[in-house]
Formats: sequence, structure tokens, C-alpha cells
Amino acid sequence: MSRALSLPLATAVPALVMLFIVEGVSVDERIGLTVATALAGLAAAAAVPRVVAAWTTPLWLAAAVGIAMQIRLGAVSPSGAMTMMILAGAAFACAALVSRAISSGPLLPSPFMLAVCAAALLLLRQLPAIAPGGDIESGRLPVPGLGSVQIGEFTRIGLIIIVAFAVDALRRTNGRQRLAAVAALVLVVAQVALLLAVDGGPALLLLIGGVAASVWTVDSEDGRGVRFVTRAPRRVVVVVLATIVVALGLSFFFTNSTLSGYVVDRAIDRIHSLDAPDPQLERARAAVAEGGIIGSGMGSSPLAGLVPEGRSDHAIAVLSADLGVFVVGAMIVAVLRANLTAVSHLAGGEKPGSRAGAALLFVSSVQLTWAALGSFAIAPVTGVSAPWLAATGSALLSTAVGAGIAFGLARAGLPRTTFQADGIRILIAVVVIASVMVAFGSWSRDSLAGSRDRGDILTRDGVVLATGGGATAEYPEGDRRYPLGAETAAVTGRSFALFGSGLSGLESSAIGELTCGGQTPWWSFAEALIHPVPCVPADVVSTIDSHWQAAAAQALSGSTGAAAILDSTTGEVLALVDSTLGDPATWDYGDLPESLATIDAVAPGSVVKPLIAAVAAEQGVDAEDAPREEVEVPGGSVFNSGGARCDDTSLEGAIEQSCNTVFAELALRLGEERLAAGLREHFGADAPSAFDGGVATGLTTGLDGADRAQLARTGIGQESMRATPLGVASAYSALVSSAQGRTPPSTHLVAAVCADGPQVPSTAPMDVVPVAPEAAERALAGMGRAIHGDHGTMRDLADIGRERGMDVAGKSGTAEVPTEVSSSGYVFWATVVVDSRYVITVQVRDAFGVNPATTAAGQILQQMEGDPPSPRCDG
Repeated sequence: MSRALSLPLATAVPALVMLFIVEGVSVDERIGLTVATALAGLAAAAAVPRVVAAWTTPLWLAAAVGIAMQIRLGAVSPSGAMTMMILAGAAFACAALVSRAISSGPLLPSPFMLAVCAAALLLLRQLPAIAPGGDIESGRLPVPGLGSVQIGEFTRIGLIIIVAFAVDALRRTNGRQRLAAVAALVLVVAQVALLLAVDGGPALLLLIGGVAASVWTVDSEDGRGVRFVTRAPRRVVVVVLATIVVALGLSFFFTNSTLSGYVVDRAIDRIHSLDAPDPQLERARAAVAEGGIIGSGMGSSPLAGLVPEGRSDHAIAVLSADLGVFVVGAMIVAVLRANLTAVSHLAGGEKPGSRAGAALLFVSSVQLTWAALGSFAIAPVTGVSAPWLAATGSALLSTAVGAGIAFGLARAGLPRTTFQADGIRILIAVVVIASVMVAFGSWSRDSLAGSRDRGDILTRDGVVLATGGGATAEYPEGDRRYPLGAETAAVTGRSFALFGSGLSGLESSAIGELTCGGQTPWWSFAEALIHPVPCVPADVVSTIDSHWQAAAAQALSGSTGAAAILDSTTGEVLALVDSTLGDPATWDYGDLPESLATIDAVAPGSVVKPLIAAVAAEQGVDAEDAPREEVEVPGGSVFNSGGARCDDTSLEGAIEQSCNTVFAELALRLGEERLAAGLREHFGADAPSAFDGGVATGLTTGLDGADRAQLARTGIGQESMRATPLGVASAYSALVSSAQGRTPPSTHLVAAVCADGPQVPSTAPMDVVPVAPEAAERALAGMGRAIHGDHGTMRDLADIGRERGMDVAGKSGTAEVPTEVSSSGYVFWATVVVDSRYVITVQVRDAFGVNPATTAAGQILQQMEGDPPSPRCDG
């Protein structure tokens, strides 16, 4: 291409890309950025020989996109970006001109000078380790008034140049000069070993550059070095793999075994991260998958700004989230094509400067390819940024300097070896394969779901429980708010915007509906062919009734406890309270509290006796002849509470008086197998929870090889039996449904999703077999006697039921537990069935005296008014 066309092309294309792609700037800033980009491209193309001038265009096009991304992330101001672009263009031009001037001179640097420079660069690279605010891994050195300088990139450029000249000196010198050249190479190898102890990526890049420079220098006379790289792409892979092996060997040679093991272990961890990515890589993957093959444009992805190290290590992931992997991949191929075209001019040159330039561009190509494959999760992440696309200040400057040195050395007279079409086909194939893998792979896009905009969580009567969206520039941890705070914490859980895994409650279980449950445009089916359709958030209406929720929270005020209220006809959770959770806004990520209402299961005590009675009644087992005061078991005896005598040993009478002796005897007569099978089959015990409100624990029997003493204590809700208030309420919902001849509905917390009107999710029945209606009726009759009978354990609720016009039945319980669970050594329970429909279960810990759970249940009864309203979406 003629110079007359090269200069306009290198000036106009990057400038036009900047003009149309940059977002979040004013008109004046857009014009300024466009002019700065045009000047940088013009300076670069004018400073290099005509033979490669046109190939600077892809480089500055990529730089324009990279800087637009930095502005989009808020990492640099528009004025700072203009300065950065102009400085980068000037650095490229100056480096090109200086390298041309030096290479055209007759003198070469002496081997002694090479050794001194290598020693100086070795010391300079270690300076960040001792300088305040320095970072040895990235090679960043703070400079007062200027921010920081990425000296790691600059030292790599210098050391690769030194290798080319030192190897050349070995061929043309002898004696002390040759020893000096050897010393320079040894210092470079020492730098590689020291870098391996810090981070393998920069070390391998330096080693690859040194090997490439050496190969081209040794074989430059017959051209074999040129053909090795430019005519056989497969051999490039061999060189890279051999370099890795040599690098690991150097690590063992130059460092102690402990540090070597650390280096190897870290490399293995990075390889394993491809299958089990760490949070950083997982978020990068999710962002890439969000962009698909062709993205929606700069600034379109809500996830791009939330990828850790998105400015540098994962710049390609961020760009892919906005532009799509095919567009980003095409830019990468264009940059690689430009680099390798220049390599084909330089690698066959007679002067060491030409081979150094070829090695610099070859390393830049490897670095760019590696960074891309790392962001696409095809190769391990190396900790090095993508040249040109990761346009941070010092990184862009060092990239421009290295490219300027290399492109400036190209001359029309060099024996050009064209990078063959097979190589280009391989690059294009890699881009296409990566695009397909990203767009249609199985990567989860939900790892950043907590960062997406999301709908509100509402009660059935329109009260807002959670509102606000995902992470923004103003609220990097998200602006999600919980208006009722602790009162509804057991319902909502918490959303941590930056950490998709830091979720609980409905924020976790309904995340799909909250973030992507809304209606998408009619044309979305076509859009889905090129990238995932952007999510439309939707509001989620819970089954909670705000009045009943408030009543339960008030009843537990000042107590350590939890409560659940269910509608047995629908399975809806009308209230779910845990007094210990506190305001979700105060929770810490990684230390989410376990809810007493749904997760932290403890012994249920006598509250399970009606369930055991129903199992026994269905199987025709009774214990009317059971001992009234004591049941002897191996190693001890089971007594009634307070040593009382059981006056009525029928099932109904035993429930009324809560006779331990009768239920211990029932458990023994049923036996472990029948008791466990009955509780599992009819009440869902020991089964995984299918609750749609988050993680939940149901009723568990723990029966497995129990002896007679253990089995007897299981019959009174002790030993290994465990439950939560929600689990007990769900079991009683099954009992009430069975008494009415209905299949019990599954317990659920989501009433509707507001997407173009209320969408009611389907709910399957509870996975149980209803117990015989007669058996369930006997158990409920005993519960009625517990409130209305002369010897009932819950007689205090009888007056409340009469005053409120309610038909109430209930069962209380007191379980002995370790003091680590409850400071008093007891957990108090109460379950009340209201009007053969509603089930209230309360648990109280850290208390003494008369059952406080019964008192709390009575307070809830006094606040219940009519039936809950139907769920609605209109607030």
C-alpha cells in the first residue's frame, strides 16, 4: 500500500471508531478524543517505514476501543484519555525514530554495556518490592505527581533487546567481551527465575522473547529462524511449550524447593481454575457470556463494570460483554496480523536490532493471544494484560514504546517472508471457535446475577419488602434496600450485588424472576441468535400477609425465637419471622446468619406427638395399656413431665395431657422402621426440602439403628429428631389436609411474578401420601382437647379462641437441648390450628418458666383478622 493511502487510513479509521464508540462524554469531549486518536495514528504511521505504515492502523484502532472502555468503566476521565492517547502516539513515534536512527549507525553496544544494562534492569524490576506503595507482581512503581509507572513492561522490552545483542555478540567476539555477553544473558535468566517466584506470566513472556531473539539470531544467515516461526505455526506451539518446561526448570534451579513447589502449585491451581473458576474468573466468564457473539454496544452490559481487574487482566472480558466475542476477536486477529507481518520483515534482518524488534512483536502477539484465551476460559489466566486493548496509562505507554521500536526497524530491503494464509486461517478458526463456545457454552451467567437490576419483593397486600437495583457506579455494593428490616429478614434474605453467591431467602430462590422474569420484546427470539437477550426484571409477590407478619414479629419481640404461619388449603406461607436475624442491611458477605425459622433445626419435643399419634392410629397401634407414670428402657426410664400421672392413655387423652409414657410406648410398639416410614410417607420427614423461599430444613427423624432407649425418646420428640418452625408447620399442614381428605399442597413463598400482569407459578402437591382421614381426625381431636380439655396443656388459649370466634386446636412442647443451643437448656414450641385451615408454629429459646411459645401463639391469635387478601401486582 502506498504511503499516500497508509497515512489517511491510519489516521481516519481509529479516529472514526473513537468517534462512534465512546460513551458517557460530552460533544466537546467526543471531538477532543477523536482528534487525539487521529493525531496518535498519524504520528505512528508517519514515523515508521512505508512498508509497514498501513499495519499500524489495527494497533490504534484497538487502542481507541481500549481507551473508550476505560472511560466507560470510569477508570479515566475524558481529558485524561486524550492525554493518554497523545502520549502513547508520541511514545510510539519517538521510539520508532530513535530505533531507526540507532540501527542505521555503524556501532553496536559493547557486551560490557549490555551486562551493565542487564544488571540495572534486574535491580530496577525489584524496586517495587521495597518502594512504598509498589507492587512486585505487576511491576508497578509509584511516582509522586504522576501516579505510577509499569516498569515491569519496560524492563521486559529492555531485556529482550539485550538478549538479541548479547547472542549476536557471542558470534562475533571472544575473550572478555564474550564473557561479558554471557554475563548479560545470565542476568536475563536470573530475572526470569526471580519473576517465576512472583508471577509466572511475565516470566514466561520474557523467556519466550529471549528464546525467539536467540533463535532468529543464531539462524539468521540461512533464514531458518524466520521460517521456524512464520512458515510453520505449529512449531510456534512447540516453542511456547518448550519455553514453559525450561521456565519450570529454572524455577527449581534458582529458587529453593519450597518456593519452587509454590510456583508449581500456583500454576496447577490456575489450570484447575478452568474447571472450577475462582470468583474473579467466574465473573469474567459470566460477563463474556452476557455479550454473546455480537454485543449490544459499548456500555450496554450491566455486568461489565463489575468484573474484578476489568481494566487490565480481564479487559477482553469486559469488552466482550459490551461488543461480543466475535467483534473483539476480529480486533485481536487484526492486531496479530499486523504484528506478524512486521515480524516477517524483521526476523530475517542481519542486524541484532531487527531480530530484537521481531522478538518484541512476537512476545506482544503471545501476550495478546494468551490474555484473550484466558478471558475466554480456554487457557489459564496469566496475570498479564492485553496489549493495546487493556489501555491503562502505563500499560498502553509501554506497549506503544515496544511496538514503536519494532515497527521503526522494518526496512523495505529486508528479506520479507509473508506470514502464510494457513496461519491466518488458524487465527480466524480460534476466534470462531471461541465465539461459539462463549455464546452457546454451559457457563453460568448467574454468577453476577446479584449485580443485575432486579424487581421489588412485595407482600400479597402490596407492602414493599425489598427494593432497589443491582450495583451501579454510585452504589458499587448495590442499592438494594429492605424497608421493614429485621421484621421480614427471614423472608427476603439478602442480596450482595458484587457477589452472586452472597444471597439468601427470596433474594436467592427467586433471583431468576427478580432479574429476568419480565417480558422481553417480541423480536428477542432473533436477538437471541447472536447474544443473550438482556434481562428484564420483574416484581415478585410473596405469599406473606403484612398484618400477620407484623403480628408474629411483635409476639416475638424481646424473645429469641421464630414463627411460621401457613394456609393448609394452599400451602402459602402467610408469615415467617426470626427475631435473631436483624436487619439484612447489616449482614456481612460470607457470614450470612442461619435462620431459626427455616434452617437451624433443633429437637421439637412434644409438638410432634400428634403426628406420631396419626401414624399409630392409621396402623392400628395403640398404647391404652401403657404405663401411666414410667416406661422402663435400657439404661433408664421415660417419665411424664414433672413426674405427673397420665390419667387417660387413649391417643386423644395422651395428646391432651402430653403423656410421655404413652408416646414412648407407641414408638416402641411401632418400631423404628414403621415409625420412620410413617413420618416420611405422610409428613415429608427426612426428605429434601423443595421450599421456594430459599434453603430450608424440614422434619428429620434421625432414625437409623436406634436402640430401645433411643427409640422411646424419639417418640417424645427428643434424641435425634430435629425440626424448624417451618418444617413443623408444613407437617401439620399435611395433617390438616389429610383430615379433610385432600392431598396436602406444597409449602411455598412465591405467590406471583409481575410480568405483564400477575403470573402465578404452578405448585405441585407435597410429595406425601395423605394419612387416613380418621387417623388425622383423632390427632386433631386430641389437639382440641389440649386447649379445651380439663387437663389440656394449652388451656390459656381457649378464651382467646372463644373471644375471636375461632375454632382452635393446638399442641405445645418443651425440648431439652444443649446450652449452646438455648442458654436455659430448653426450647419451647407451640403449634395451633385455626379453623381447620391455618397453622401457627412458634419456637422460643433462651427462656424459662411457663411455655413462652404458647404465650406468643396466643398473641398472634389476637391479631388475626379475617382471611388474607388475594395476591396482587398493583401494589
